[in-house]
Amino acid sequence: MKQTMAWVSRIIRRWVITTFMSDEEYDVIEAHKKKIYQMPVLNTSSVSGVPDSLLEKLVDHLTLTGHVSEVDHKIEHLLELKESGLTDVALELRSDQQL
Repeated sequence: MKQTMAWVSRIIRRWVITTFMSDEEYDVIEAHKKKIYQMPVLNTSSVSGVPDSLLEKLVDHLTLTGHVSEVDHKIEHLLELKESGLTDVALELRSDQQL
């Protein structure tokens, strides 16, 4: 999750996040944005004051992070993105989630 949050933290913008999170939830994220940005540097997967469920929501909606057992679900998601007009995707495969 730490490496994923490094990428996710770069796109924390209200207009993006409130497509899947309430304004109130986004306000919590916004209030702790600096700490969220520091997660990879601090080697942590949580931020005091931010429920883990909100961090997980960011990862779930902004990445295709998951285990090989979840590939079918990820493919379904990619196909939904294609139907909505997405034309390009960049993938990074890892054998060790701690990288």
